[in-house]
Amino acid sequence: MRTGLVLALLSALLAAALVYLYLQYSALAGSYTDLQNRYQALRSEYAQLSSRLSSLQTDYQRLQSRYNSSLAELGALQSRYASLEKNYTSLLAQYSILANASATNKTCLTAYEQLLSQYLALQKSYETLKAQLASLQQNYSRLLSLYNETQRHIAYFCAGATPAVFQAIHLAEAGALEGQIAYEGQTVCVGVQLAEGQYEYLLSLLNSSMRVGSGGVAVVEYLDPTCPYCALFYALYGGGLGSYVENGTVTLAVRYFPTHVFSYYQEGQYEAFDAGVEAWLYWQCAYGQGRLMEAVEGTYAVAIRYLADYERTGNSTDLSVYPLAELSYLSQSLPGCRVNATTAWLFQFANSTLWQISSEAQRIGVPQSMLGTPLFVVFKLAPSQYPSP
Repeated sequence: MRTGLVLALLSALLAAALVYLYLQYSALAGSYTDLQNRYQALRSEYAQLSSRLSSLQTDYQRLQSRYNSSLAELGALQSRYASLEKNYTSLLAQYSILANASATNKTCLTAYEQLLSQYLALQKSYETLKAQLASLQQNYSRLLSLYNETQRHIAYFCAGATPAVFQAIHLAEAGALEGQIAYEGQTVCVGVQLAEGQYEYLLSLLNSSMRVGSGGVAVVEYLDPTCPYCALFYALYGGGLGSYVENGTVTLAVRYFPTHVFSYYQEGQYEAFDAGVEAWLYWQCAYGQGRLMEAVEGTYAVAIRYLADYERTGNSTDLSVYPLAELSYLSQSLPGCRVNATTAWLFQFANSTLWQISSEAQRIGVPQSMLGTPLFVVFKLAPSQYPSP
């Protein structure tokens, strides 16, 4: 029984010990878990501190570099300070010199103030003139606009041996447009306003033609050496047209329009046909020698004698002969201009010229009823387009 009690007591003690040990174990296990958590927290803090340390090391290196740079800048500033100190000493010495010359400086200051006053007065005058100039520019722009609105390209087409050409010259010179000009009850000139393209084309014709004079009114004359009405115009009015050229009013250009010479070819009078076309070629040669108007007027003077004889006698031979007489005159007056061409070549030349002139007339708007010789196209030139004398 005693043994049983001992065993029971031992069992109780052992159970109590086990309970105690279990409690101690549980406490130690909790402490271990806390320590483990603490360890993990410390590791995390260590990693953060390591990263911070690395960042601080980078900042330190950057600051050290900046410090070295600042040291260099400080050295440069010290050098600059020494230079400024030297300049200050020099300026101080100059100031002393200027202080000693104060009387002279006062005189200079007075002169400066006078000049400044004059400058301000001039500046005020400049501003006034500037305002006046702006007003003048505004007026100029307005007048230029009005001028451009009124500027027109006017031309007159005149047909036949008529003095109305001179009226057309005066109207063109004045920039005035009249629809028609009559002479002896017939309309001999028509006035038109040219389109810009027509005007430019007329200028090109003028510049590509044989011409004399340098006036502001251009007269492009289409003629034929065998044209009796051309001869009549020069007999009656050639002197007047020549005076307009000489006094600087007119620039006269002549263009070949073979309207009459083909009648000789059609009638089989080939010698007269050849002479009529060759006369134009002589005129071209005379132009190269500066003798164009002499040749034109001389040729028509020969023709007018034969035409006058025809009017007096009715002898049609005069009409067949005068082209030959014209050629004889030209060959004697211009021996260096002899022409050697076949009838076939002369026909081709005259025919192509006829078609060319017909196309020109259509392009510039010459009425179909006026196509013939003499034909005058009269128009005014802009000052910048005057031919050279």
